[in-house]
Amino acid sequence: MTQSLSVIHSGKFVSLSDGNILTFCPSLNLLFISMNKTSLWIYRTNGERIYSINNKTPIQSICFNQDWFVCVGLDSSIKIYDCDDGKLLQTHTSENVKLIQWTSLQQLSEQLYNVDVLGQMPKLPLVENSSLDYMIVGDDHSVNITFNNLTNETQLNTSISLPDGWIPVLPPQGELFKELMFLIRRDNSHRLLCLSYNLENKTLFQTVLVKLSHSINLLHFIQKNLQDCHKHIESSFQILDRLFDNLQTEIEEPLTVHLINIALTNLIDESTKDYWLNSMGERNYKRLSKAMNHMYDEVRQVMFKFVITSFERLIILLSDLKGITIWLNDTEEQDFGLNLNIIEELISMSTSWIKTSYRLIFDIQKEQKLFNEFMAWVKGSIIDKISEEESTDQDFSICDIIKFINNLLLTSSLGKYFELCDYSILKFKSDINLLHDIKQISGKFKLLTSSVNNFHRSVIHFEETIQVELPPSHYNLTLQQAQGEWLLCYMESSSLGIKNLTHNKTHMLTNIKSYQYNNNCIFALSDELIVLDIDFNQTSIEIPPLTFVPDKLIVTNDYCLFADSDRNYSICLNKS
Repeated sequence: MTQSLSVIHSGKFVSLSDGNILTFCPSLNLLFISMNKTSLWIYRTNGERIYSINNKTPIQSICFNQDWFVCVGLDSSIKIYDCDDGKLLQTHTSENVKLIQWTSLQQLSEQLYNVDVLGQMPKLPLVENSSLDYMIVGDDHSVNITFNNLTNETQLNTSISLPDGWIPVLPPQGELFKELMFLIRRDNSHRLLCLSYNLENKTLFQTVLVKLSHSINLLHFIQKNLQDCHKHIESSFQILDRLFDNLQTEIEEPLTVHLINIALTNLIDESTKDYWLNSMGERNYKRLSKAMNHMYDEVRQVMFKFVITSFERLIILLSDLKGITIWLNDTEEQDFGLNLNIIEELISMSTSWIKTSYRLIFDIQKEQKLFNEFMAWVKGSIIDKISEEESTDQDFSICDIIKFINNLLLTSSLGKYFELCDYSILKFKSDINLLHDIKQISGKFKLLTSSVNNFHRSVIHFEETIQVELPPSHYNLTLQQAQGEWLLCYMESSSLGIKNLTHNKTHMLTNIKSYQYNNNCIFALSDELIVLDIDFNQTSIEIPPLTFVPDKLIVTNDYCLFADSDRNYSICLNKS
């Protein structure tokens, strides 16, 4: 328990501080202060401001989960940010948000398999861990639970209605699947409400949710990379189309016929020399060669390193889900909403996708080789010849050059895999639309998650547990679970009330200005700092000399912050 405090920094908040948000990030010991109602300024404990965010709507509340935090706006927008740099990661919409809680279930204590196959595979640049994050959002009538909130695809979710006439008062405390408590109110009456599960195997159901979450992340990651490839391909082909369309406008015969004639006869039409020297020229030749080769390399690398690897992981996850489904069916336990036919279809589609991806890589390699030979021929046999007025001694495979001109110059093999719009002279016909196909897989996967969501909804219910008596003039209400016992704290006038709801005991402290719960203890600010454990055993700690009289207290495992209404503050280090 904390024995002494020492001041490490003192200062004064800027005048823009609105006092709505003043809290520490638990994992990084960063101080969050709201400014002008819509912004957050983030400070280190030495007073250095490291970044700020503009939420673009008045901030109602914030909560933290590991290295991220979520802001709830007065318009009920829910925005997730990275604590490290304030980057906006996701935005979700809701209606009439009354409470929010976002946390993660720790690594499952019972492992289904001893071998972590995914952990032995190459890493991907996306969030992958065995924890399961869940966000609880409550409105006037219901509570919604969503999983996997760091992606746009929050497919895993369920909701449950609150008892008629009751509204939530505080964010829930406890742990999902074990004991999650809500404090609800109707008129002046308060009750504790417990979210309960009719589940035979909670650990296995968590495992299923983790695997589904990882699968959703992978599908989202695959789709994003395919979209990036599509944009890269289109921008490169725009350069190719524009340069050779300029040549087409200067000749009468089709472009491919014209180029093949040059390859066969080694004769260059006088009317096109200006094009080859100026419109194409050394500069645009290098630009086109660089853009196309960078595109070929990038698409091939993305397909091999990210897309194929992601599908391999997806097959492993789906195979695990298939095994779980078969086991549940054989033991006649709850099936968790898993559909064996859908899972097998997804495995088959993923396997086919890997084969298609390797065919694409092979086609890219073949086309890139022919493209570079064609470009070398353009440089050596046309541009250099015209500029130097002499032939080069470089040998070219005329057969390969004609093959590229005939089959690939205006109809790239990439057009078989991506739906590309027709340009001025480039024409494409897609046999396999990869972006459409990945959306089909995602649609099929949504059928699976929808079934799991329906099952989840069927096994949860609320149980009213304890009726809570509170004075009419109470404020600053908090609910906490400490060592398996439930504590309800509130302020009334200048007194702090602490109710141990588990043992139906109440303790009152007078002359209290502020309080905070942290690490199974309650810290109360008076003329000194009072610390109480769950049995109401009391310890007093002397507050170090300050230049102001504090009336606000924030406590973390390492620091205490004291502040007053004139925006003065001091940060103290806890010494054990």
